Amino acid sequence: MGHAGKLKIIARDAVILFLALAIANAVGGALVHPLANPARARHLLITLNALLGIFGFALSGYLSPRRRWVHLVCVAISVWLLAGIILKQASDQVSDVASQGVPLRVWALVGVYLLLAMAIGGVISSAMRKDPGGGGTHGLVAPLSGRARWAFASLRQIRIAVVLSSPLFLCASCYGIVLTSIPVMEHMGANDMSRGAAPDPFMMVMVSVASPSAPGTRQIEAVMLGNLPHFQMAHPDYSFLIPAGSGRFNRNGTSGSYQATAVGPDEVSVETRMRSDDPFGLGVIASYEATERDVQPIRTSRSSLFIAGFFGLLGASVLGVVGSILKKELWTADYQGHHIQVTNSWLRGAKIYIDGALRAESKSLFANPRKPAFCVTLDDEHADPVVEVFFRAVLSVKAKIIINGQKVAGDLA
Repeated sequence: MGHAGKLKIIARDAVILFLALAIANAVGGALVHPLANPARARHLLITLNALLGIFGFALSGYLSPRRRWVHLVCVAISVWLLAGIILKQASDQVSDVASQGVPLRVWALVGVYLLLAMAIGGVISSAMRKDPGGGGTHGLVAPLSGRARWAFASLRQIRIAVVLSSPLFLCASCYGIVLTSIPVMEHMGANDMSRGAAPDPFMMVMVSVASPSAPGTRQIEAVMLGNLPHFQMAHPDYSFLIPAGSGRFNRNGTSGSYQATAVGPDEVSVETRMRSDDPFGLGVIASYEATERDVQPIRTSRSSLFIAGFFGLLGASVLGVVGSILKKELWTADYQGHHIQVTNSWLRGAKIYIDGALRAESKSLFANPRKPAFCVTLDDEHADPVVEVFFRAVLSVKAKIIINGQKVAGDLA
């Protein structure tokens, strides 16, 4: 198949996947109106997008005429770029300058979502159908032998599996997903007061009060919106008109910062960022306008380090499981001019190759270290010598290759 044919198949699957996600958003919006119940609408949209996204990648991987994972990566990148174009166009139509940078953060989470959906869908398609692999030759390149093609395909798969299942990648992917999830949760958990939404009671409001330690001076206190009525009663000389500038606060297990900008002689615009110090790590970003005795919330958004950490661990675990599934153990031995290879993987079971030819395979889920999983002759023409392979699987799989009662290779004692 030429490059044009490959591009057509990638474009076809990308369009199918994009339409599936569009249907998920349309159905979710029809079932629950976002303005009527924002939390339920978000949960429904996330669930539908996850299910249809995984289904789309599984279908694409199943129908892939070539190397499955290369094809799925190309499809994911195509959908991601298309989503970026749509988000950019939507951003350009927003008149609020502060909201124009938000789609870029959403685009980053779309990439993480596509990566996870691709990994899960790819594993499902691998379980349903073996990888058709590459094929064909180009120009004057001679076709590879079956043994060489098997070796190159195994090397590519082993490299991917080693990266995905490595502790370093686990930590890096978890940290990256956490960093990406926080700004996206802030966007998805946003409440716009101009659309009738209620402000977050945990938003911080900066209040100027008389300083008890320095009479005649005033200090700025950070107060949660839900506690504001009680604070006003306790400090009747309060004022919401604080000086322009920025600062930080640390009060009652919460910490954060604020930025105040004067918008008139008796009015100030303030943005506050709060993060609680408890294990849930609740964070609230709020913007409001204030006069001396009145506060008008404009927009609030909420995030949680606990939920971001959960998504990070979940995403990293999924990638790690994919790496473990793709990981293929390999044991080799050379005996009397013959090359013996024993492989084992979650998806394709255990196999033994002699001189590149498949001699036996097993998909048994259990291994008895006292009973040989394979017992074959070294070649088809002679009944001797006999090659036996034993496996033991506890936390990891170990094997040994025995020829005529003598161990010649393996890590199993």
